[in-house]
Amino acid sequence: NPFNSVELACTFPVTAASLPLFRSLAEGLDTGVRTPGSAAAEETKNEFIETLPHESEQPSEVLLHVRLGGEALNAQLERVLAFFRLAHMCRGGAAPSAEDLAACDNDTSSRVRAVGQLQGHLRQMLGRYPTTLDQDRAALPE
Repeated sequence: NPFNSVELACTFPVTAASLPLFRSLAEGLDTGVRTPGSAAAEETKNEFIETLPHESEQPSEVLLHVRLGGEALNAQLERVLAFFRLAHMCRGGAAPSAEDLAACDNDTSSRVRAVGQLQGHLRQMLGRYPTTLDQDRAALPE
């Protein structure tokens, strides 16, 4: 692992009303919004979103990519949690107001919910590995 990091990818549904909110939130990421058609390795840094399907005029999802690690880990996790909070606020096609967004930033229950959703996402990712950590360690040469 040349970056000494963990790659995290999270997909969030979007509508025409919520897509601008996700793009705005992405402006605070390490890279921001990936330009369609560019090679990921050429353009990306540690954090970016892309819209899905690619090249669509009306995407139905955004894919958040984060390379977690290093000294910025806590700040990165806060940015990931912001996407989970926004996705919750936009469920059902809603587009929250600026006041709702500001209130969400200070709402403890919103943070707790986002942390739970992130933990669930990470458990799903872990469940896709064909072997457990203990099995991997046992397979390593002494």
